[in-house]
Amino acid sequence: MNIKLCRYILNTTGKALKTSTRPVIKFEKLNAMGAANPYTGEIILNKKLNFCILRHLFLKKYIRHELKHAEQFQIMARYFAGQEKNTEEGLRKFAQMLGKKIYNNPSIGLINAKYYTKVIKNDGIIKKSNPLFAKAKEYIKAFNEYPDMSKVLEKESSQSFFDYVGNLYKSIKAYRNNPLEKEAVSASKIR
Repeated sequence: MNIKLCRYILNTTGKALKTSTRPVIKFEKLNAMGAANPYTGEIILNKKLNFCILRHLFLKKYIRHELKHAEQFQIMARYFAGQEKNTEEGLRKFAQMLGKKIYNNPSIGLINAKYYTKVIKNDGIIKKSNPLFAKAKEYIKAFNEYPDMSKVLEKESSQSFFDYVGNLYKSIKAYRNNPLEKEAVSASKIR
């Protein structure tokens, strides 16, 4: 690993530990190259990146991509807090929205309330007068339309090969055209 990359990762994680409003970066075994956990505010990168020849290029790209997703989740949480006029109630509604989409369980309570409360305290709630209000509504709509790629990648036994490929193509197209993903991809290309 080169020195610039090490400094970049250390600075990013150091800032995260100091402010606690930025996500903490972890390396784990994943099916994707990276993921932003909306419940805990952590960024998880694939361990395979350590073995990649051009890892210094890819790590920056994936960290920027996942940091953008983490920022999007923070804006959504701030929006819900502003709508409910109460941080705890807003985080409960935010957790319900996440639970309905991710685990199909609206009552899941795994959200890191300490992390999101600090984000809301530092950045403030989002009300109608805030310029991020329309952006937050767009993020929530895009999140609810986000395709579940894990269901698509596993072929069912009753499904024909052509149906599987057709569903995979539609899901990948929906994934790439989702506003959350488009914004994160453009953030990863910034140098």
